[in-house]
Amino acid sequence: MTPQRVNKGLYGAVCVEVIPSANTTRVGENVTFRVLPLMDIKSGVWAFQNTVLVFWIGDHTEPQDKRATVNTSTGALTMSSVTVADSGVYRLKSTNPPIQANATLTVLEPVSNVVAKVSVSDPVEFNDTVTLTCSASGSSLSFKWLNVSSDITDSEHIALKDDNRTLIISNVSRFDHGPFYCVVSNGIGNGTSPAQNLNISYGPDGMNFTINGSQNRVFPAGSNLTLFCSAKSSPPAQFQWAFNGKFLDKKTPELQMKNVPENKSGNYTCQAHNNRTLRYRSLTETIIIRSHSPELVRLSIQAVALLSFLLAVFLQ
Repeated sequence: MTPQRVNKGLYGAVCVEVIPSANTTRVGENVTFRVLPLMDIKSGVWAFQNTVLVFWIGDHTEPQDKRATVNTSTGALTMSSVTVADSGVYRLKSTNPPIQANATLTVLEPVSNVVAKVSVSDPVEFNDTVTLTCSASGSSLSFKWLNVSSDITDSEHIALKDDNRTLIISNVSRFDHGPFYCVVSNGIGNGTSPAQNLNISYGPDGMNFTINGSQNRVFPAGSNLTLFCSAKSSPPAQFQWAFNGKFLDKKTPELQMKNVPENKSGNYTCQAHNNRTLRYRSLTETIIIRSHSPELVRLSIQAVALLSFLLAVFLQ
C-alpha cells in the first residue's frame, strides 16, 4: 500500500513526517513507523493516543508495551502482532532534536465466515415476502448483494436494511429466483457467501391452445384431431378438458379424437391448475366440424358433367 503522510512537524526548516509501513493492515501483522527525512534522533517518546509505548535516551530504551521497539538512531517505531485495539493515532515527540509528528493506523480483522440465509426458500409468486440476511466475521465490514452478477439496489419491491445486511423482496416474482450472493469487504479483503436460489411457484398463465399443431379451428367430418394445451407454471400445471361446459374424463395436456363427427362441433375448454399456488386458468376454443352437404355433392357432379361436355365439343 502506498504510504500516506498523516501529519508533520518541523525540524528547523525541514519537514518531519511519520509514515507507517501500512496505513491499513490486518490483525497479527507488524507495522513500522518511519521518520522522514532520516536523521539522528538522540532521545524521544512514542505514544499511542495518550498512552506511552516506549521512550529512549541515547542507546537506552524503556518500553512500556512489550510489543513496541524503537530504533535509537532513526527513531523508527515497530509494533509487532497488532490487534484491532491498536487502531488509532501514534505520536512521536523529541527534544533532541525538537520534533513532533503523528500518524494514524487502522488494524482490521480479515473477512471470514460469510453466510447468507433466506426466510422462505420456496415462496409463491405475488403472495410471499422473502428476507435474506447476511452475516460475517471481521471488522469494519461493508455489505452488498448481487443477483447473479449485478448489484442489487433499492427498488419498488426490493429494500436494503441494516447497512445492507438485510435484503427484503416484497411480493416476490418468478424473476427473483437468483442466485443471490452476499459480498462482504473491508480495507484488507473480501468474502462471498454461497449462492441462495429461490424456488418460486407461479402460474398457471400464458396459456396456448393448438389443434393438430395449428391455429385452424374448422375441420371436415371424419378428421382425427389432437388438441394440445400448455401453460407457464411452476410446478407444472395439471390439466382438465371440458366440452360445452361439461368436464371430460381427460386430465392430460393432450386430447385426441378419432373420426370426429359433425355433432362434436362446439366449445372445447382447457383448464390448468397449479396445486402449489392454488390458481386456475382456462382457455376455450370453438371447433367447427363440417360435413359435405347433398347440394354441394349435386353441384360438384353437375360441374364435372359440364366440363366433360365442353371438353368433348372442343375435341371434335
